[in-house]
Amino acid sequence: HRPTVVEARIYIYGRWLSGQLVNICDMKDNRHTQPKQMIGKEKFESFASGFLGGVAGLAVGHPFDTVKVRLQTQGTHNVPQRYNSMIQCFWNILRTERVWGLYKGIAAPFVGFSFMNSVMFGIYGNALHYLQSGYSNTPSMLNVSVAGGLGGFGHAMLATPTEMIRIRMQMQGIGERGKRYFSIHQTSKATRMYENSLDCVVKLYKQGGLRALYQGVPAALYRDVLGCSAYFIVWEKIICYFTPEGQTRHEVSIAVQMIGGGITGTISWAILYPFDILKTRLQVDGFGLRREYRGLWHCLIKSCQTEGVQFLFKGMAPTVIRAFPSNAATLSVYSLMTSYFHRKRFSD
Repeated sequence: HRPTVVEARIYIYGRWLSGQLVNICDMKDNRHTQPKQMIGKEKFESFASGFLGGVAGLAVGHPFDTVKVRLQTQGTHNVPQRYNSMIQCFWNILRTERVWGLYKGIAAPFVGFSFMNSVMFGIYGNALHYLQSGYSNTPSMLNVSVAGGLGGFGHAMLATPTEMIRIRMQMQGIGERGKRYFSIHQTSKATRMYENSLDCVVKLYKQGGLRALYQGVPAALYRDVLGCSAYFIVWEKIICYFTPEGQTRHEVSIAVQMIGGGITGTISWAILYPFDILKTRLQVDGFGLRREYRGLWHCLIKSCQTEGVQFLFKGMAPTVIRAFPSNAATLSVYSLMTSYFHRKRFSD
């Protein structure tokens, strides 16, 4: 008997449905076998790429950070007014404290900042992978924001003690003439509070335990959780925009990555800078003299009363200038490493 039109359609639909079921089963098998190894590698790759990006960013940005800290803290109860501009501050440090004066306190962030970036990018990459249920060339901005905030939280918990040590080292020996341009000890033994970064950790811990090392953590959390959300949203928007049609983000040119990284850092720092200056003031509070602030909001109110709202933008110029090359180096190295791992994984 010849099949009717209805029977023929039912037969065709049955063949199509059985094919789809086979494909779904194959996808499930692949998801539970091969990607398990890939996911494990991706976890490591995000942390490793972030670490190397952090080293590159620190090498470029630390001198600008020293200038920023000096400008942020001058005029407070503990630090007299000394500099009128970013350029004057830079040349004054170079002339009196020599080259090493610009790199004061680099030991703590060299170790800490690299791990901070590793944690931030590692948490971000893995959280985004989880929220997106896998790799996506165009991730949801809501997921990017949440993953970035989680990365920022991890960053703040490591950044606070690291930056506390760095800032205390940067603030000692202001204006004291160094003997040689590349001399490590630019301050006389009689005037310096800390011999090195490790000595700073020990003395702060003896002074107030972990609480002393985490002085200023509320401002750091505001800065990093909100800042990292904005940071990764801007970065993903730029990368998605410049990804060639039909290709992955790993095909984006190094020039675009560097320019995109610089723009990303500049925008995020410009938005969140007021929280950074509050954090810095809280961390330098009590440096050699009595404490001036009772907490974050007391610092904000008292500083506004004595210096006006404009204090929130002190030292912003070197921060924004530093943000472009530092983040261009950080994000381009991060992207190069993730692209390298991506190609290596799929070539294997």
